[in-house]
Amino acid sequence: MLNTNDNTLAAKWAAMGDWSPLAALKRTSETKWLIDGVIPSGSINWMVAAPSSFKSFLALDMAACIASGRTWHGHETDQAVVLYVAGEGDDDIHVRRAAAELATGDTGPLRLVQMRPRLDEPHGLASLLALLQCVTYTGGDAGLAFPEVNAHSDAVYYGKGYLTPDEQVAHDFVRLEAAPDDDEPPSAHRIYNAHLDLVQRLGYDMDNMEFKPEALRSRFNAWDEAMAQVDDMDGLQFPGGLDTRTAKHVFLVIDTYSQTSADDAKGTVSRYIKTLRDLQEKAAALGGVVTVLVVDHTTKSGDSYMGSLAKLGDSDTMIEVDRHGTDNAVTIKSLKMRSGANFEPIHLNLVPFTLEGFTDAQDRPLMSLVVSDGEQAHRIRKAAGAAGDTAAALVLTVLTGAGECNKADLRQRYSEHPTNKGKSEETVKRAFNRALLHLTESDIVLVSSDGFFTQASGIDL
Repeated sequence: MLNTNDNTLAAKWAAMGDWSPLAALKRTSETKWLIDGVIPSGSINWMVAAPSSFKSFLALDMAACIASGRTWHGHETDQAVVLYVAGEGDDDIHVRRAAAELATGDTGPLRLVQMRPRLDEPHGLASLLALLQCVTYTGGDAGLAFPEVNAHSDAVYYGKGYLTPDEQVAHDFVRLEAAPDDDEPPSAHRIYNAHLDLVQRLGYDMDNMEFKPEALRSRFNAWDEAMAQVDDMDGLQFPGGLDTRTAKHVFLVIDTYSQTSADDAKGTVSRYIKTLRDLQEKAAALGGVVTVLVVDHTTKSGDSYMGSLAKLGDSDTMIEVDRHGTDNAVTIKSLKMRSGANFEPIHLNLVPFTLEGFTDAQDRPLMSLVVSDGEQAHRIRKAAGAAGDTAAALVLTVLTGAGECNKADLRQRYSEHPTNKGKSEETVKRAFNRALLHLTESDIVLVSSDGFFTQASGIDL
């Protein structure tokens, strides 16, 4: 509570009106979250990870939780419609989504679209507008009915072709504004001529104040191409059970940046993020909220990512995914949080999952991975002192589950662990012996006089 004593800074702020930071401080204290403490509502978020770090699994896991409104690994979510634009993978992305939902027995409005819109170009915005209008349509006037999408539909219906937003503005300006007189300021002439130059290059007929039909028909417009990619979504039925407020809140996942952009140059990144900001502003004008997650790669070395300064500077949050060796364990770290403090690292595991009742082309049960809590595994790795020796962590994991056991029993349990499937017997044996020696010499595992191994006391697991 602010102290309003006349001698305090708070009192001075209160007397300053719009010059005061109090309004901004109040907004900050009322930050809304799509995933509590992790992804702010209405933000642009960047997730970076090295190849084979399960970033798509993690993004899908977030998407599935948000679509159904269920908790994401201890963090509350605000239910929203999810549009997942997948630029990589075939049906495997759908298998992963199905596994995530089967594992929890829940589902929600999550639309997977496999396409690669160029979001660093003007027509990329058209793809997103059309997709969002489709996935939020609930009948009547509900959903995000973008005027640009409706204008395109009308233009195509009447055979007039279509213009990008900048071209449409130029057309409307020239059509409605008379050429400035000689005595008008130079700025008026410059504005008018700039608009005129743009539309004349597109075949504009100044006598009739319209585009020549043959000019538009002969022009292959990238915007039209982008819109055509979502034509098959006409008539999409929005899942029932959600009110229009939920329908107008969209979580947009773009997987990946490299599939939807020309390169990692600073200018390209800036144009890319401007497209996303424009999308958010257009949605906000219709009473909607769009929260974006862009999935991106690091360099091959995994210690940086291309275009890092522009991406870090222009996004609202930056999330990094680290995989631990060859294990199916990852840690999610917060590198930047514009709206508050960075969240504590989140430790997760990816575990095998069978999609019961579904088979592949060879009639084998469909398999995938699902994301689960990894805090216990993280504590074991930390206790084992095994940042680079995953075998030691696995031995301690097996021992923790088995309790006291002799070396032969412990080695058998270790060998049968799914992690060692497909490895040669000799390789497994060597790794086990080396790891057990490390654990006993470090007094993490104790061995009794009769040859039984136990976890040392005082280890927080």
